[in-house]
Amino acid sequence: MSTESTALTNPLATAKSLAQPKEAVETRPVGTQGIADAKPVENSDRRRTRRFACEGAVEISKIPSTGANKGKVQNLSLGGCYVEMERPFAIRTYVELTLEIRGQSFRVTGTVRKSHKTGVGVEFDKIGSSARRLLQDLIQELERSGNKAV
Repeated sequence: MSTESTALTNPLATAKSLAQPKEAVETRPVGTQGIADAKPVENSDRRRTRRFACEGAVEISKIPSTGANKGKVQNLSLGGCYVEMERPFAIRTYVELTLEIRGQSFRVTGTVRKSHKTGVGVEFDKIGSSARRLLQDLIQELERSGNKAV
């Protein structure tokens, strides 16, 4: 008996098959062709794009601003970055970042998604078109130069 005919005759079988977890697959956000390959991901890692180890400086401040904090960029992707800093912000804090990496400087806004004793993981929310182009070029440069994907 086919699955379709089983579903028609046995609603419990249909409910069980729908309840089984499906394999998670990464998707590519618009404008990331060639940078992130679709592949299975684990539930604990919801990133849509590959991130690369890199070093850079960052000024990060809450919005509304309570003053800028300095930090170090530890890794970078088209969707966000990890910032090492002395006084990490809480999860869901809305922030503005000015990043300087490999001589390129750009500003983005984002939301803190992970907060650890040593820093924060920030998901980018708003990126202007020129900042997006700089970020895409920077990611491609990191990929070409052999920086480790983390």
